[in-house]
Amino acid sequence: MINELENVTVLWEELWLSTLQDLHMDVMRRINVLKEEAARVAENATLSQVEKNKISAAKYSAMMAPIVVALERRLASTSRKPETPHEMWFHQEYEEQLKSAILAFKTPPMYAAALGDVWRPFDNIAASLASYQRKSSISLGEVAPQLALLSSSDVPMPGLEKQVSLSESEGGLAATLQGIVTISSFLDQVTILSTKTKPKKLVILGSDGKKYTYLLKGREDLRLDARIMQLLQAINSFLRTSPETHCHSLGIRYYSVTPISGRAGLIQWVDNVISIYSIFKSWQNRVQLSQLPASGAGNTINSAPPPVPRPSDMFYGKIIPALKEKGIKRVISRRDWPHEVKRKVLLDLMKEVPKQLLHQELWCASEGFKAFSSKLKR
Repeated sequence: MINELENVTVLWEELWLSTLQDLHMDVMRRINVLKEEAARVAENATLSQVEKNKISAAKYSAMMAPIVVALERRLASTSRKPETPHEMWFHQEYEEQLKSAILAFKTPPMYAAALGDVWRPFDNIAASLASYQRKSSISLGEVAPQLALLSSSDVPMPGLEKQVSLSESEGGLAATLQGIVTISSFLDQVTILSTKTKPKKLVILGSDGKKYTYLLKGREDLRLDARIMQLLQAINSFLRTSPETHCHSLGIRYYSVTPISGRAGLIQWVDNVISIYSIFKSWQNRVQLSQLPASGAGNTINSAPPPVPRPSDMFYGKIIPALKEKGIKRVISRRDWPHEVKRKVLLDLMKEVPKQLLHQELWCASEGFKAFSSKLKR
């Protein structure tokens, strides 16, 4: 089951698209350097054309060697024998394209003017993969046929396995599974979320007849998240044992996190959640609407209001000028930004948002003062 889930976590087209997107800017930078080198070599009157071509070819091979290694490693990871219908589709659709593109990329171009074309085949492949990735769902039978065929198992439902008790038997340790909710089957529809890492939303049918929803997330170590949830459980046990906190029913809500490898895991899906970001955005929309002139409302039937700025745009709109004031003009790692600059930008952004924003949201979502007071305490 873990092997099948790991295969679903990051599909082959997702691997390739992220690889090509990550390499794109690096390749463009190397191409610009090669163009400058080629111009210098072309101006050297002491060299023959054959010698100039040899020098340019050697520099191209040396400069692009790390890129070729990255491409060939990725090709090796997706060149094994396809195990699922989805992998067979990818193999038939893209395997030869990728091989020929890598071969062409390894061959130094004859002329400096052709340097701009060496990455074009990969741009075309990336565009094709990106258009395919706009799909919002996929059949489990396509990506994990063994999971799709599952009709019952002794695997405890993630997050509910704590009830399993181990007892010694003649053959070693044996799990006692009486009363434990186990995984019966997986629903065929797998939802692909549109965020960067393309996590998958799975629905699992339990042995109790209930449906359990999880987020299968890859490219991230979820073992720390699992430890944090264990910490929250420990805090809750302290809150329950203390009379001062127990009488107020204080506790922290948490969800199950089940790592299945060092780079993937299952996160319990929590329904009916409002994110703090959505509260912030709705406040931005209200502010924008209140600033629109009332007299011009009838004249702007066809003109939509400008989109509200994203938090990241607001942040970079302040941090970049603040860094320039400190004499930092080149793009450097965030960890090297001066602490006082980051703190000043944070405080400036905080001043622009009302302090009572979350307080007001809790009040409006409460049935009365008693419910509001309870929420405020928690």
